[in-house]
Amino acid sequence: MKRLRKRLLRGAAMVAGTLMMTSAIFGEVRFSSGKYDFGTLREDDGPVTGKVTMTNLGPGPTYIRNVRTTCGCTDATFTEGIIEEGDSATVTFTYDPLHRPGSFSKTVKVFVGQDNKMHTINIKGNVLASRKTLALNYPDSIGVLRLSTLMIDGGDVPAQGSRNYFVKLYNPTDRDIRPVAKTESDVLSIAIEPQVIQPGATAVIGIYLNSRREQQAGDHVYEMEICDDADASLSETGRIALHALIRKP
Repeated sequence: MKRLRKRLLRGAAMVAGTLMMTSAIFGEVRFSSGKYDFGTLREDDGPVTGKVTMTNLGPGPTYIRNVRTTCGCTDATFTEGIIEEGDSATVTFTYDPLHRPGSFSKTVKVFVGQDNKMHTINIKGNVLASRKTLALNYPDSIGVLRLSTLMIDGGDVPAQGSRNYFVKLYNPTDRDIRPVAKTESDVLSIAIEPQVIQPGATAVIGIYLNSRREQQAGDHVYEMEICDDADASLSETGRIALHALIRKP
């Protein structure tokens, strides 16, 4: 009989707990901020951590169901359990800058309460590359500008086709730079995005090869002239070459 009573009491407690989790969890919440700026950090310094506080405004208890991040570079944890009216919980997030130089913008999604309402925390920052990453990912340079390559292997291109290519850029300086790219070839169209690269940030040269404008099939080398900083009083120029084999139709 005693065992049966204990089982009934445990069952009642479980039911009460379930009811609390499913019908009485309705407190409204407020976050201390919907964004977090890590500022400028160095890749060599390793992962960085930030946090935001969530306060339960009531009129009842609530809880955090789960948190999710938008990429594997960011991890997040949260205060578990019931959050009574007037109490607070913490959402903590960590960003790993390893092999990720340049600016970043990520989202931490926080799911709260019985209705699983989603709240977002936007985190951002700018990572200064380590020497190892620079040597590995941006081995070439034109003036102060670092580039992923100066020679593009364009492969085979159909005579009536087209190809897109990309060259990554990195600004290792402590000032904004505005690189400029131009070409005399009618076969190529080029653009840099963004046009101004902030300190420690990255950009991309987008190259569009339109073989319909090439009159002769065979091997071709197309050149682009790159100025490292058009706004600087002392700027330097260099060249990127694109080798492509235009195939006859």
